[in-house]
Amino acid sequence: MKTFLKIVGAILALFIVVIIGLNIYFTNERLQSTIMPYVNDAVGRTVEVESMSLTIFSTFPQPGLSIEKMSIPGETQQDTLLALDELVASVELFSLMGDQIEVSQISLRNPQFTYVVHSDGSTNIDFLMTSEATATDTSAADTTASAGFAVNIPSFQISGGDFGYTDSTANTTAQLNSLDANIALRYADLIESTIDLQVGGISAKVEDTNYLNGLALDLNQQSTIDMKNENLMLDKGTLSIRGLALNLSGTISDWSKSLNADLAFNSSSDDFGELLRLVPKSYEEYIQGLKTEGSLAIDGTLKGPLAGDKLPRFDVSTKVQDGYLKNPDLPKPIENIQLDASASNDLVTISKLNAEAGENTLSASGELQNPLESSGNFSLDIDSDVNLSTINNFYDISQFDIEQLDGQLSVNGTANGNTSNPEEANFDAAISLSNGGLTYADVNKPIENITIDAQASQSKIDINKLAMEAASNTISIQGDINQPLKEEQRSIDLTANLQFDLGTVKDFYPISEDTMRLDGMFTANATLKGKATQIENAVQSGSISLTNGFIEHKTLAKPLQDITLQSDLSGSTISISKASFRTGNNGMSASGTISNYLSDNKTVDLRLEGQADLSQITEYYDLNPTITKLTGNADLNLRASGAPGDPANMQFNGKLTANGINMQGEALTQPVKNLNGKLTLSPAKVSLDALNFNLGSSDISLNGSLNDYMAYLKAEKDRDTTPHLTGSYKSKLLNVDELINWEDTTTTSNEPVPIHLPDLTSSVTAEISKLVITEVTMKNLEAKASTTPKQIKLNSASVQLFGGQANGSLIWNIPQPDRTNLSFNGSLDGMQVNTFFEEYQVLGENSKFHEYVSGNFSANVNYATELDDMLLPVMKTSTMDGDMSMANARLQEHPLQNKLAVLFNSNELKNVELDDFKSTYTLKDNIFTIKNLRLTSGDIGMQMDGTQHMVTGKIDYHMKAYLPGRFQSAIGSVISDRAAKALKQEDGTIMVPLRVTGTQDNPKIRPDQEAIKPIIKEFLKDKAGNTLKKLFDG
Repeated sequence: MKTFLKIVGAILALFIVVIIGLNIYFTNERLQSTIMPYVNDAVGRTVEVESMSLTIFSTFPQPGLSIEKMSIPGETQQDTLLALDELVASVELFSLMGDQIEVSQISLRNPQFTYVVHSDGSTNIDFLMTSEATATDTSAADTTASAGFAVNIPSFQISGGDFGYTDSTANTTAQLNSLDANIALRYADLIESTIDLQVGGISAKVEDTNYLNGLALDLNQQSTIDMKNENLMLDKGTLSIRGLALNLSGTISDWSKSLNADLAFNSSSDDFGELLRLVPKSYEEYIQGLKTEGSLAIDGTLKGPLAGDKLPRFDVSTKVQDGYLKNPDLPKPIENIQLDASASNDLVTISKLNAEAGENTLSASGELQNPLESSGNFSLDIDSDVNLSTINNFYDISQFDIEQLDGQLSVNGTANGNTSNPEEANFDAAISLSNGGLTYADVNKPIENITIDAQASQSKIDINKLAMEAASNTISIQGDINQPLKEEQRSIDLTANLQFDLGTVKDFYPISEDTMRLDGMFTANATLKGKATQIENAVQSGSISLTNGFIEHKTLAKPLQDITLQSDLSGSTISISKASFRTGNNGMSASGTISNYLSDNKTVDLRLEGQADLSQITEYYDLNPTITKLTGNADLNLRASGAPGDPANMQFNGKLTANGINMQGEALTQPVKNLNGKLTLSPAKVSLDALNFNLGSSDISLNGSLNDYMAYLKAEKDRDTTPHLTGSYKSKLLNVDELINWEDTTTTSNEPVPIHLPDLTSSVTAEISKLVITEVTMKNLEAKASTTPKQIKLNSASVQLFGGQANGSLIWNIPQPDRTNLSFNGSLDGMQVNTFFEEYQVLGENSKFHEYVSGNFSANVNYATELDDMLLPVMKTSTMDGDMSMANARLQEHPLQNKLAVLFNSNELKNVELDDFKSTYTLKDNIFTIKNLRLTSGDIGMQMDGTQHMVTGKIDYHMKAYLPGRFQSAIGSVISDRAAKALKQEDGTIMVPLRVTGTQDNPKIRPDQEAIKPIIKEFLKDKAGNTLKKLFDG
């Protein structure tokens, strides 16, 4: 025994050593270098493989080859023709020595392949056919020699396969997903196969039609293939479609030409519920748990070509006997189901269809000729008798919130015609419902006494009676509908009556009183005769009324009460004698006519009257925090006439009056108090009559009118006229500082401010006794202004401020929103000079001129400039000219004064009283020019001309200082005594030319040598002449 064990151990050790040796020798690199060249030659392309290895244990006892991550490129390197995660193949070694090769196993894991037919008829595997043809030609002799050679593949496994088909020539796609298969094959003169296959889902689409979508299939089949004679014989097999098993047999042949089929299939079961297996997955929840009984038989044949334009012949018959279907949640079944039906290429026939549900019966029969064509004759015969009170025994009506149905319903009818022209079909049916009832869940009372008595044919529906009752409410209809199947010829001749107590709706329809409460008596009656497609013209006469109407809803703070409607119908016109409602202290009423009220081209002539208590608005709408307090009353009295669909041609006449309105909130910087006014509308204009209110401490009064206001309801390009506004504004006090938070306006912004004027012309006036703006008080402001869509014009304006008077006119042209121009012409008279220059920085934003000057200031100015999109002056375009003067003025500690005082060593010049101050000025090309500036203070005078650059602030002034003789020594210390004497005038005044440069805040003063030198030279010349004259005269 020990010897035996030693021998076995030695053999095992040798076997293990051999296995290890083979794996060491046959590495991935050696296997790929040995095998892949043959594979690439066979395929005709470079096949990508991640790794290759020998397998012993997974294919034991036969050796095998494992290939992982294999892919074959398609028509380009970027495409993949075939890809799989793993391929394992093994061959019985000893079969290689005989005439039958035994491939013991082939396994494909997760293969993916799509067969593509391009629009030109070529495919994505044509290159393989070419390679195969070449190989066949070069090995014909070998093929002949091996004619008796056979190959067996007892196990060919596929797991997780996805296979597709795309045909651009037929606009067809198909897909097989999650395919698992176990196939046994024997290749010899005949190919014998055994297949056990499962497909998770088959999808097929032709053009835009989906024929299959995720259909699950199983196939167990044994077959024999004769490749030479192109014949596949299905010896026996079972095809299961979603579990419905069909026995399948027959042949498929001639696949290189027309792919003919001659197949027979059948299925039989003691449970006809097997048919329910064909229900798509999306509807499976509706059939789960259903109990079924009864026999099922399905037989059929399929003969003919499967390819090409012509469909194969098919003939299928289905029979169900003694069928039974029951929902376990319902008390009674549908039973005695009998079905006898057949279908072929030429005819679909339902010979018998019967079913019973309690005491209810249904029977039907019919046929359809040429079902595969667009034109086919059909016939149908149906007879049903249903007690609606039993419906809930075999059908769940609670899903519709219905608790109970009642009544006896019978439908008997026949129909025949052609599918190509269904509106020409002939039918004859009688519909009858007696003692009908409908009870909704959670309501007290049913809709009852529902009666239908109607006879219908293709030419006419006679409604002998259609009526129902709900509590004390009734509705009834009777009459005819002619040509019901022909839309253009369909006409009606009906009479309808309705009487409804809205307070009873909750008794038979689920309305929660916590949500809504209704009340009132609604009645309507109408006679309709005419085309059904023109129902708006079919109404002949009638009336609609509602009295004591009441609607309360949780979204309404107060209910709508006393709702009243009294109206008459006459043809296409409804005449409203009264329509009104009240809610709280608010009410609205209307009367008049609406023509063509059911069409889009209706016209109205209505009188509207209403009253609103504004204090109750906050109970309907939450206005916080925009408006926190609102009181007052508003009244409406308006007549509107015309076509609402053409609002520009509507006409309005009436008034809207506001009385005692007060409001405050975050939207208002100051509370509005005691607003009263009247808005009057006419077709030509809207007028605002005496709108008066207080806004903070300001009082405001507005009057005016807007002519042609209806033009605003047209597009601007379609307007024939431009609306014109005339009006006036008056105020005893307008405190702008209360209305504008100037701190919010100091923040700089880079956002442009485009100017868009409305399509409007206007002429307005303003009178303000007292105006406060930026803490500046102005009085007696009067102005007249006009506008066009391109211009604002201030024709004349005057105002008292700073102790003086301002007058002027302004024109602001707006040719484009982002580029405007401004011109101003005006005068200032008697202004307090220090206050004026402090408030208006006309000498620059950093000017401190107001700190040094006092007195009265007057000026005349002509100013023009372009404004950029930030509404700032474009300085290079700015021009200005005018004159200015000051009276009773004093100049003290001005930087220029101080420099003069230092220059001439005289504090007297730091504080001077101006007897006279006059000058002219201009502005052009950024240069502000002062001309003929003359000022006097006692025996001191000054004359100045020069410029200031408005961008850089640089100044360049030529000045002449006229100083009395007491300044001679001081002047002499600056320019020499001789020069001082030369500058002395006949009246003893010394005229000193000076040059001022630098900036306003930091001026630099020096004697103007260019002006002084000629004067000295002339003085010396004259002095020398006088000396010679005295010498010769002496």
